[in-house]
Amino acid sequence: MARRTFLFIICAFYVACVECTFFSDQEKEEFVRVHNDKRLQALSSDMEYMVWDDDLALSASLWSEGCVFDHGKPNVDIPYQKYGQNLYIQSGVSNRKRTEPSSREITEKWYAEISDYTYDTNACKPGEACGHYTQVVWAKSSRVGCGYAACEQVRGLSMRDTWLTTCNYYPQGNFRGRKPYKRGESCSECPDHYSCFNSLCRNCSDTNAPVCASYSNPDHGISLHYQGVVSSWTTLEPAVKDDLTALVNNFCSKETSTICCPNKSPSSNHT
Repeated sequence: MARRTFLFIICAFYVACVECTFFSDQEKEEFVRVHNDKRLQALSSDMEYMVWDDDLALSASLWSEGCVFDHGKPNVDIPYQKYGQNLYIQSGVSNRKRTEPSSREITEKWYAEISDYTYDTNACKPGEACGHYTQVVWAKSSRVGCGYAACEQVRGLSMRDTWLTTCNYYPQGNFRGRKPYKRGESCSECPDHYSCFNSLCRNCSDTNAPVCASYSNPDHGISLHYQGVVSSWTTLEPAVKDDLTALVNNFCSKETSTICCPNKSPSSNHT
């Protein structure tokens, strides 16, 4: 209840905001799912798995509520000083008959700019925009948070009665002169303490990440990341060794040098 009151007070300063809204849990999951599906299509060696971030979402929601079609950030205290940003605007707010923004549709629209981007030259087609696409597939951007607002009028545009959606990304992408990702075999250039999860590089310190293990030879010398803690095989308790051996044997691919195991007990059936 306190959070809703706080947001109502903030909205009072944005007179163009019709109502303050957050995406549902289902839409949040869909944003992450579609982003990762699109990132997977890049066939990148260093593409990171993307997760939802509530701090970025709060900032995105407040920015959308300002009803300004321009990049920026509200005066709100979150852990990130700099982050990337995509904007999307659509009609649909009229006489209280509303079709709210779709996370899949929004991400698909941004990704469609791939047709206006050339990887080899790292440039958009003349006269076309492709920065939304490159931010979606920016390899190092591993966190996303989105918010939207119903706007009677949007500053910077002549449109009225619209939905304005903002997505923020951390770390930010679209650095001049840099390509969004490296081409190559999936997960072949993951950073240290990352492992391969659904063919994307996933940070093993993520509290929601699966058990991760990496090895240079499957017969000996396994070093691993177990529930976010980096350990040497020789320092582990025997029971932990048994559990991880079962996980590696039952659930993990042995065809790659980096593996990531599902968050299941060794006795669980693999599906």
